[in-house]
Amino acid sequence: MDTNKKITRIILISTLLIIGYFTYAFFRALHDSDAVARQVRAQQLSDEKVKLDLYAQQHVDRFCYNNLSSETDRELYLKIYEKLLGREEVLNGIPSDNNYVYEIFNCVFNDHPEMFWVEPQLTFYERTRDGIPYAYYVEFSYHSLSSIDVRQNQIDQKIAYILDMVKDYHHPYEKV
Repeated sequence: MDTNKKITRIILISTLLIIGYFTYAFFRALHDSDAVARQVRAQQLSDEKVKLDLYAQQHVDRFCYNNLSSETDRELYLKIYEKLLGREEVLNGIPSDNNYVYEIFNCVFNDHPEMFWVEPQLTFYERTRDGIPYAYYVEFSYHSLSSIDVRQNQIDQKIAYILDMVKDYHHPYEKV
């Protein structure tokens, strides 16, 4: 009996070792295939970024910022952009020409539709001393936070709807 118990133990331990080895090999292969899949996805994302960068370089003239004629125009553009992005209400030290400032504001507004909370209107002010203007500033208007949340929910719903449509779309060429 003693010999049978030893043989049974040896067989059981051998079986467990074999199962452990195959389990290890399976999970190792699974891990390796995940690593390969991650590398492939990273390469796809990298290729996509290269394509987008190339597209942006080829179509650089489509963005208003790139068509601004002077460094002063670009500086004002960036100042307005930073203020709008931070939802700040006032930009001091602007040029006295309201039409010029409004033109640059429209460039920012058109180049960045993601800032949908900005109202397309400006209020211009001038500071005077003894009736002589010495400084100009502009105030921006924004939609209320509650209307922004409503608009963001609408956008998210539209995106989800479109993604659902794309997910269910199968072209005849996609069939295997």
